[in-house]
Amino acid sequence: MTINITLDNTDQGDLFVSVVDLNLAGTPTILNNQRINESESWALGVQEDGDGNGSITWSAQRTDDAARTARHTVSVGSGDTVDVTTQFG
Repeated sequence: MTINITLDNTDQGDLFVSVVDLNLAGTPTILNNQRINESESWALGVQEDGDGNGSITWSAQRTDDAARTARHTVSVGSGDTVDVTTQFG
């Protein structure tokens, strides 16, 4: 079953964001270098595990500075908001 989450760009600039769903077979990229502007959000559906949670790895790169990047793995529940930023690498 799919659970819905929101990615929220809390960075000080626009980002290119990719997301890998760790619960889907083959861990496919479900969002690939999508531009999310500063202070904007992006809705996304991810596969839940047997406990009703999702697991994703997100990576972000600033559109104006390719050296500013971040990558994190997080557990998510239905309706969660994930803050995406390069500020804390």
